[in-house]
Amino acid sequence: MGKSFLALGLALAAAGGGSFLGWTAPRPHNVLYLDGEMSPQAVAGRLRLFGPPPPALRMWLAAEPGAARLDLSTLRGLRRLVESWGTSTW
Repeated sequence: MGKSFLALGLALAAAGGGSFLGWTAPRPHNVLYLDGEMSPQAVAGRLRLFGPPPPALRMWLAAEPGAARLDLSTLRGLRRLVESWGTSTW
């Protein structure tokens, strides 16, 4: 219970150079938030509770229509993640 709120809070703090539950990011960092089960509407609702997301936060949602399925338990899945997001300029 509360796992996604914890993960989103940490992602937002890291992307915005802020703090969350006593943890502080000294400066903004590029963050890719991966979610494998929540709908885009559910994630958007939770994000609204925190306020506007910083530009350094990117989201990959498995439940988003047209999203490619990534199996991060395999080297192929990890390679696909790096190839699709690792070269992105933020």
